[in-house]
Parts: sequence; C-alpha cells; structure tokens
Amino acid sequence: MVTSSSGQNKKKKKLLPLALVLFLDLLAVGVELNVFALFHHVLKLHPEAEPIVTAAAPLPAKQELPEVPEVPEVPEAAEPEEPSVPEGDFSLRFPEQFTQGEIISDENSYRSKNLSLYFTRVQQDRLIYYTTEIYVRDVHDLRTSFSGGEYYSPAKPCAEIAWRANAVAALSGDFYYARKEGVVVRNGVLYRDTRNEDICVIWPDGSMECYADGEYDTAMLLDGGAWQAWGFGPSLLENGQAVTKFEHLLDYANPRAAIGCVEPGHYFFVMVEGRTYASAGMTLEQLSELFASLGCRTAYNLDGGRSANLYWNGKLVNADPNRFISDIIYLAEDPEEVAQG
Repeated sequence: MVTSSSGQNKKKKKLLPLALVLFLDLLAVGVELNVFALFHHVLKLHPEAEPIVTAAAPLPAKQELPEVPEVPEVPEAAEPEEPSVPEGDFSLRFPEQFTQGEIISDENSYRSKNLSLYFTRVQQDRLIYYTTEIYVRDVHDLRTSFSGGEYYSPAKPCAEIAWRANAVAALSGDFYYARKEGVVVRNGVLYRDTRNEDICVIWPDGSMECYADGEYDTAMLLDGGAWQAWGFGPSLLENGQAVTKFEHLLDYANPRAAIGCVEPGHYFFVMVEGRTYASAGMTLEQLSELFASLGCRTAYNLDGGRSANLYWNGKLVNADPNRFISDIIYLAEDPEEVAQG
C-alpha cells in the first residue's frame, strides 16, 4: 500500500509535542526535588535560634545593708626631728666621750661634759714624744691664749700661760711674736693678715685645713669666720697621707710641736723632745708619718726647738721648761659652767 508523504509528515507533527511534554515533566520533577532538598537538608542545618522562654523567677526583695562606720584617717607617722645642734657642736658625733656633767680624770685621761682628753708618753731608742688625743663638744672649746692675755704681750713660760688660762692641756703655738709675717687669728679675731708660705685654719664647723700661699686671702678668713689660724708650717699631710720629702730648711731631727685633725671635733697635740741624749727629735718626714699613723687627715707644724712645750695635768711634761713663748693652744672648762657647777 502506498502511503502518501503528506500523511507521514502529519504523524511526525503529532509525535513531537508528546516528547516535549515528557521532557518538561521530568524537568519540573527535578526542580521540585532540588527545592525540597534545599529547604529540608541544606537550610535546616543552620536554623535560626529561637528564644527559649521559661518562667521568670521573682527578684528578691531589696535588703538594706547595715551602715559601715567611717574609719578615721590615720595620719602618717612624722619622722622624728633631729635635735638642733649648733654649728661646731659634736655632742652627737662623739656622745660616748663626754659625761653628763661630772669630771672623771686620772694621770692619763680627763673627761667632762665638754672635753675628753687622753695623754700618752712614748719612749723609743733615742726618742721621746707625747700625744694628747682631744675630743671637744664644741669647737670653741679649742682655744688660744696670748702670753699676757693681749696681742703682742711679752713672752712668758708655757706653764705660766697655761696656768693663768686654767688649762687642762696646752701646746705651744706658732710664736707669732718673733715674726712679722704670717696670719694671726685667735678665738675668732683677726689680728694680722700678712702673707706667709702656708697657714693652718680651724673653721667654725670644726674642720682644719692648710692652705699654701696664694690659696687664701683676708676676705676668705673673715667671710668664713675662721676660729683659729696659725702661720708657721709646713703642712705635714697630703689628703691624710704622709709626705715623703720636705723642701724645708729645718728638715732635720729637732724638737717638734704640731697639731693634727682626724675629723671635726677630734684632734691631736704632738710634742717631740729633742737635742738631748735621751731624745734626738724628729725630722719633718718622721713627724708626718706619726700623724698619718694617728689617723689624722690634716696636720700642721708649729714652732719647735726649745719653744716646743706641752702642758698636762697642771705641769709641763717636757725636759726644758725655761723657754719663754708668746702663745698657746689649750683646752679648759668654761669658767661660767665651772662657777655654776
């Protein structure tokens, strides 16, 4: 049977829409499955947290706290004030050296409210010397006296000058009377200010310093309130160390008188006998070594030879008491305190 071509074309036109319908149906089912999977599997993994509501517990009733008493502020403890000590007063520096007012003395020591002195005699092979260790409560207890009580008084024996001053201990000074040059300050008064090679000064704070020519002037002494100043020399120590060589005309074994300072308020008198069979004397180097061994920081040579004298316990201790001198350095009790005591 012969079929015409127009009939076959109509059959093809009917089949094409059916295939398209089936394809569209399958596509729709796939979309639905994907949407379902999206909402039920993917989005469900991170659901929004929903608030959990529970019954709220009632707040406790407000309770009144007891009143806390105020704690008074405790003031900070004030640091104890140090007692006021006048300049040059060493009662706190050396309290064990002084008594409460009584005088305690023996052959080699003397202690009171203001003074503490220790006398020593040393004898070695052809050498005799004396030391007086001195502590003063006040720098003004280290005094000086002219031979007749006034500047340029005629010279007198050391023992007589010391006795008139009521001295406990005394050392011959720089014999200012025999020289026209050299500074003279005695008990705070400047009597002469002509230049000298070097001088020794005790200041109001108790310190003792030596100055070479050119290191001092009158204004310095007056402005600083120098208490004592001598002009003989030379200075015996350098920063507390012994000097090994002196360029000095009198640098040979000789009788010596000298003063040294350990620290303010603590001093030494030294007197060396010489020109005798028992004692030849000391060179300046030997004297320097002696002061260094005593612990002095500064020391100064005073007039020596026959003028070197030391007074202790009411008498002159050296062998030659006949030399007249012009001044002494001494320690004595305050006359007013003695009268009141």
